[in-house]
Amino acid sequence: MTPVMMACMNSTSNEAAAYNIVSNLIQNNCMLNIGDKYGVTPLMKAVISGRQSIVELLVDTNVNIEMRDRQGWTAVFWAIHHNRPSALDLLLKKGARLNIVDIANRTPAKIAYSHDYLHIHAVISAYEKTCEDDEETIEEKEINRQKGFLSKLSSWHDFYPGLRDESKPKFAHEISNLLYGMNCDRLRSVFDKLQINLRDFLLMEEKEMIKYGVDLPFERQRLKQGIRGFHLRSWKVNSVAGLQTRRGAPYSIVECLSILGSHLEQLYILESTLTYVLRDFNRIQSRLKFEAPDSPVMMKLQQAAGKMICNINSIRREANAMKKIHIKISKDSLRPVDLITEKTTKDVAVELITELVVLSCIGLLVYNARSLVTKIIVK
Repeated sequence: MTPVMMACMNSTSNEAAAYNIVSNLIQNNCMLNIGDKYGVTPLMKAVISGRQSIVELLVDTNVNIEMRDRQGWTAVFWAIHHNRPSALDLLLKKGARLNIVDIANRTPAKIAYSHDYLHIHAVISAYEKTCEDDEETIEEKEINRQKGFLSKLSSWHDFYPGLRDESKPKFAHEISNLLYGMNCDRLRSVFDKLQINLRDFLLMEEKEMIKYGVDLPFERQRLKQGIRGFHLRSWKVNSVAGLQTRRGAPYSIVECLSILGSHLEQLYILESTLTYVLRDFNRIQSRLKFEAPDSPVMMKLQQAAGKMICNINSIRREANAMKKIHIKISKDSLRPVDLITEKTTKDVAVELITELVVLSCIGLLVYNARSLVTKIIVK
């Protein structure tokens, strides 16, 4: 229990005095994104005690409004449970989510229905109506964003990000999608500023997370579980098949580029996954020394190693097949216009000298052949 928690949960003292105490503690850099032994944060305690001015102060201090306690409740759940419509309205306007569940699979709407608070229902109904009104606007923005993105695809380099300067592609744009799937939307701005590549993100450990500015332990835990789940997922043939499955079918240049770009990204991710697996395998080497050859751990390890070898061989076969297709496409296609540059003086001189040497050789051969033919005729 911290001093700011005690000030936020005090419902008997004067609100102005409690507000001043919390304000002074914030000015002295007190920790706000922290919970007690039950996971209840200062914001939740302010909501529970009905201190609306303190709730507004904490929200304006950019406190994390999506933190959960041990039962999976956010400040939104507590505002509904204790019938705090003003606090609920403020949280929703600040971006708090309503479409979430706790560990018992209950939504905020279900909690509100069980209590039947009229003012809470009114706030939720108004919020849902606003979301419905904004839905078309969001869809229009997304369509315009996609149109703008497609209009920028003006050269083949856009299908292979990072290859213009002969470097490896970074695929950094995929990080925001992964953060959304890991329920870590708040960290998008953090990783946008860092500008790390996808490989570094998929190989992050706790010390790198702390270095990058992921201060909250529960967010680091989510990232670690999300990254591990990403590496453990299964791949389907349909997700990596492309030109090989359409050998006899015609395809356009754009289709060809998009499929090859997809293959490049998949190989990039597979390389990251293999590095992740090998890193974990090296960590358990000391433990394996003391395992019996027929122990369950060694049996599982052998089975996993066998599957991995099969998968690597399959990847090699697919890579060789793609390589043949790429070579054929490279031979049959013209060189991209943006790679054709004006010849330098050195190139022109070398080309001229080469032509002169070739012509001289041809002339010498013709002269020798003529002399030989003349001698044969004279004889």
